[in-house]
Amino acid sequence: MNISIRLKLVVTVALGFLAVGAGVGFATSNALERATRDASKGAIESASQSFSNLLADDVSKLSATSEAVLANPELKQAFVARDRPRLLALAAPLFDKLKGRHRITHFYFLTPAPERKCFLRVHSPELFDDTVDRVTLTTAIQNNDLGAGLELGVTAFALRVVRPYYDGAQLVGYLELGEEIDHFLAHMKKQSGDDYALLLDKARLDRKAWAEMRSNSRQRDDWDDLPGLVVANSTSQDALSGRTVSVGALPQSAQLVGEVTRGRSTYARGIFPIHDVTGATVGAVLVDHDITSLHDAMAQAWRHSFELILLLAAIVCGVLIWGINRLVVSRLKRMIAGMEDLSLRLAGGEYTLGEQPKPSANDEIGRFEEFFGRFIGLIASTLQALSAKAKGAGQGGNSATGS
Repeated sequence: MNISIRLKLVVTVALGFLAVGAGVGFATSNALERATRDASKGAIESASQSFSNLLADDVSKLSATSEAVLANPELKQAFVARDRPRLLALAAPLFDKLKGRHRITHFYFLTPAPERKCFLRVHSPELFDDTVDRVTLTTAIQNNDLGAGLELGVTAFALRVVRPYYDGAQLVGYLELGEEIDHFLAHMKKQSGDDYALLLDKARLDRKAWAEMRSNSRQRDDWDDLPGLVVANSTSQDALSGRTVSVGALPQSAQLVGEVTRGRSTYARGIFPIHDVTGATVGAVLVDHDITSLHDAMAQAWRHSFELILLLAAIVCGVLIWGINRLVVSRLKRMIAGMEDLSLRLAGGEYTLGEQPKPSANDEIGRFEEFFGRFIGLIASTLQALSAKAKGAGQGGNSATGS
């Protein structure tokens, strides 16, 4: 198959641009994937920081509230007198206000060491005189100051603040306020739009208490849904799809764990650990961060890059064809036509060709034109000389015959 040089050059350039386009598209795709990954990781780290900030803010809130409760003289008088009915009558209305305004769900009056007994649970007054062996209380006892932190109970987390309770210089016990942290996830979702699921280590929970809690709230017992973990709270039921993180996979810092697709949306899935007051990792928060727009932008950028490369290839090929036609093909055609004309004239016995055409330009083709002109001129001169010699020999032969 005969293929013109022009077509070969155009195909070579087009293939080169396609290769460049593929390379640019691949590089663009990688760059956008890195940007998506960095943005996703930033969202996970931001969620972890947001959770920590909420903890710190609520510790400050509980601490300030406990100071106000400690300053109530009627509560102190009833507690010092160990008058449980009187103390409950005074504390119950206060607890209702604190629960409504500040989401406080735990309110305790505790006796000092070595007893460490619960004198009154304002939120569950029927339970009392049991020994309290929590780290926050131990910290308050050891430091004779504030003990605060996140503690995991038999079914849920509670953020607790414990303060020494003094009557003048005499330590009469401890006041404890606490709250559950379920509202943290809803607050975070409102801020970021991401979905969250709070997971707890089942090894640290009470199986029977969990089943009872789910039954009392008319919810399905989901204890066996995940290996090693149980979902304490979630901002979306759909967001739980595909969650298979085990306890052994709980990280010590925020990290990405992959991507999930639900419908037409794509989410970056991340996880960050939850530490209790002792620093132990007792659970985690899974985060689904919507990266659909980033994925769409990545696909669009790749498509635009490839389209731009194709456009540039078409323009360059067009310019190349024009240049080849202008600088090479048209001149070659003229030169070939000249060669054919000279060849026919030589074949017809016209050896006096006259002045040869001058080169059209001082370049490779021009030099070839000059060389070809000289070559044709040399051939013409040679043929002319041979022709003259042949004529001379013929005339000499005729003269000899006549004599």
